[in-house]
Amino acid sequence: MDNTENLANLKKQLGDEVVVVMVPFQTQSHLDPFLQLACLISSYGLSVHYLSLPTYNHDTKTRATALNPSDLANIHFHDLQMTPTPLDPDIPSEVPKHFHLFWNVTMHLRHSITSFLRDISSKSRRIVMIYDCLMSYNVQDISSFDNAESYIFNPVISAFGMYCDHIFPHVGLPIPIEQQLLQKLPSSQGWYCDEIMRISSFQVQYIGNSSAGDIHNTSKVMEGTNAFID
Repeated sequence: MDNTENLANLKKQLGDEVVVVMVPFQTQSHLDPFLQLACLISSYGLSVHYLSLPTYNHDTKTRATALNPSDLANIHFHDLQMTPTPLDPDIPSEVPKHFHLFWNVTMHLRHSITSFLRDISSKSRRIVMIYDCLMSYNVQDISSFDNAESYIFNPVISAFGMYCDHIFPHVGLPIPIEQQLLQKLPSSQGWYCDEIMRISSFQVQYIGNSSAGDIHNTSKVMEGTNAFID
């Protein structure tokens, strides 16, 4: 048996035993990096399932012109179902309608996702969920499955930015770069609109200890130092 056949058998074995479930936030800037990561993981022979609303699944596949069609064909797309809900009365009327959709998406997909997990957990030895932190409320039931673990994928914020904005202010860990350089960095104040901050503040309550770790969409060239990704 040659190495090629050995690799093929290994991929089949992994694909049958371990299933990867991708749960992106429902915006293009998050959906596309999740699909790219899904294709990368799938190339190692793992079975990858991509969960999104029907319209976004269609749009994401349509935009994926830079991906290898054979890689894309290996991804299992699943359409999540969301019951239409009225506009949130707590959101000011001047807020654009798409922010109402974002809020509904982060609140009303839990049942659909949990139903999928319940089905696939009965067929697989191990489930690995990779999800967007803005979907934390919807995926909180992953902790109830004994054969599952989860990781947060940060598709649009660098490891350095995540450290400075979300870790350093709360736990006070030192930033391992020169103090003078740190003072020259522009403030992140105003990067996000109030509506996104509202969604984020709500979602982080549900991260808890269920996540086994973080995956960052970055590189050593981008970060400029190894301290944040090694």
